[in-house]
Amino acid sequence: MQLASQLARAALLRIDDETLGYARLAVQASEQGVGEHRMAYALECLAELLFLYGDVDQSEEKDKAALVLGEGAGDPKCQRCCLALLILIGVRRTGKVDHIDRQTAVDP
Repeated sequence: MQLASQLARAALLRIDDETLGYARLAVQASEQGVGEHRMAYALECLAELLFLYGDVDQSEEKDKAALVLGEGAGDPKCQRCCLALLILIGVRRTGKVDHIDRQTAVDP
């Protein structure tokens, strides 16, 4: 049952190329002068999707850019989201993903 539960969660977090394409379009649209605040959120969203997609390097790059914009806009919520993702990126890079999964697994 636990394996089925893990597979079900993994299926929910699968990000396809179309979803990434929409997120990239949102970033491009935000670059058309709608302000740093919206651009920061668009970049942070793209960073999260890239992380779930498995592209950790691109995720980190976009997240750091979003963090800079969030700081510039004075948006603590955006900054908090960016910093949380950077922590997850660090966990992924250290190879402790399985350890974290075991500690956070919910038994049915």
